[in-house]
Amino acid sequence: MSDAPRRLPPSTSRTATAVDSGGSAWSDADSDSSECDVVIVGAGLAGLAAAKALTEAGRAVVVLEARDRVGGRTENGHFADGQWIETGGQWIGAGQHRMYELLAEFGLETFASFTKGDLLVHREDHVVRVSSVDALGEEGEADGADDVRRAIERVDAVVASVDPDRPWASADAAALDAQTFRTWIQENARTEAEEGYLEGVALGVFATEAAEMSALHVFATLAGCTDTASVMALDAGPQTHRVLGGSVALSQRIAAELGDRVRLSDPVRGVRHDSSGVEVVTRGGRSYRAGHVILTLPPTLAGRLEYDPVLPGWRDQLTQRLPMGSVMKLFLRYASPFWRERGLSGQILADSGDVALVVDNTPPDYDGGILLAFLDGNAATRWGRRTRAERRAMLVECVAGYLGDTAREPVEYLEKDWSGDEWARGGYGAYVTPGTWLAHGRALNEPVGRIHWAGSDYSSDWNGYMEGAVRSGEAAAAAIIGS
Repeated sequence: MSDAPRRLPPSTSRTATAVDSGGSAWSDADSDSSECDVVIVGAGLAGLAAAKALTEAGRAVVVLEARDRVGGRTENGHFADGQWIETGGQWIGAGQHRMYELLAEFGLETFASFTKGDLLVHREDHVVRVSSVDALGEEGEADGADDVRRAIERVDAVVASVDPDRPWASADAAALDAQTFRTWIQENARTEAEEGYLEGVALGVFATEAAEMSALHVFATLAGCTDTASVMALDAGPQTHRVLGGSVALSQRIAAELGDRVRLSDPVRGVRHDSSGVEVVTRGGRSYRAGHVILTLPPTLAGRLEYDPVLPGWRDQLTQRLPMGSVMKLFLRYASPFWRERGLSGQILADSGDVALVVDNTPPDYDGGILLAFLDGNAATRWGRRTRAERRAMLVECVAGYLGDTAREPVEYLEKDWSGDEWARGGYGAYVTPGTWLAHGRALNEPVGRIHWAGSDYSSDWNGYMEGAVRSGEAAAAAIIGS
């Protein structure tokens, strides 16, 4: 079979039966039909990595993307002066070898996250300037660094006992899955500082409140990454590097290689499937027939497609228990990175307030200065209901409280609300609610006939990261090639 999808005549009886009466995905699917070996839904890193692997193995693929761009939850925004900035996923680091290999293959360069200088840390009712988080104890906060270390040790002790590939089979899995991460924190943290740090892990890694997630899910995710300290650090682990030109450049390069196999602005409505193959129908009435389909949508969006026949209850029940986190990225552009002149890294950590983290996000060789702030969990939900002007004013006031009046004069403000994104509905990824791993977790990566699942939300390694998306997409492709 050729790599290019084949054109077919209008479909016959196979598409004549509607899922329901009216408004069905199948009622107008006869207008435009084509065939390939594998249809991939979603042109993010998972879908494109799968398409690349399948194409290299000689399979004919079509990649259907709802957006008018590739990249999924990686995306570039641009300031008025043309400077790019990552409004979506942006960091990679130690242990994420597939991302580094793909970047090298496509000639893309990385640069180190800016961490030179002191941090400003808000603790209780005052701001402390320190050279690192570990130096907190040297700056009048005697319990600061010790508390953080103790909290990390407690988490890593549990992480060591959890199998990221089979969390439900881990020691104490039933007890851990039956409680939220906040309940675990309350039972195991010895001080308020420990408790605050662990709550920060929930927000910083999952963009979700600790009270909403299964404790087992937190430990399983961390087990599939590096140690907890590195995951939370900007100068180590998965936050070490960024991609020159923005992380979305990798998706753009892969898509360029795939050519017209990638179809943009073609959102999928439904999937018909049986033992002989699948038929994927788009909102525009196009029909794609194939031997297999790989769905790389966030679980909450995959659950909104029409399926004929409907998915088994065990699969649909899982999807209902995988909501998305809530995150907003807010940017302030300044005429210069004035904080660097004061010996500051631009990194701000807070133990209270809605903005818990601010970092210097200035690309190299840029004359201006860019600060990035995160709103995660409930803070993102609250501020998502406010106006853009109110969010800008809040952020400026917050940053000025740390960096002084110069921070009150940004040149430009830019923001991205991933919860409001039609084709994401949240970020950084999906999280698992209490009780779900034991009852339904085995179904996460189990195909339903010829329907396969891929994406960072489905990966046991680097779940929620770009690396996880690539590995998951390649694994789904390998399963199809092997079959």
